[in-house]
Amino acid sequence: MTTNPFAQLETSLEEIRLKLDYLASEPKQAEFLTVQQACQLLNISKSTIYKRTMNSEIPFYKHGKKLIFNRLELINYISQHRNHKPVFQGVTIER
Repeated sequence: MTTNPFAQLETSLEEIRLKLDYLASEPKQAEFLTVQQACQLLNISKSTIYKRTMNSEIPFYKHGKKLIFNRLELINYISQHRNHKPVFQGVTIER
């Protein structure tokens, strides 16, 4: 006697649905980064981070005297400031 592949599929889908429901019900906490961690994420120097915060170019928070950054806000910042134009430097095309 062979097992019904559709029954197995239905069971697997139900397990996936239950796991997704569990993940969706967990409270979402913002992940905050230090200046050093933000530098690593954005691949820029500390001085550039401080310049961009002084000019309000980059999203940040102050906790006392310390700067902190929301990871998701920084990722959105990166997405919004990507270069849309292709850069061709030092390319010469001759016919």
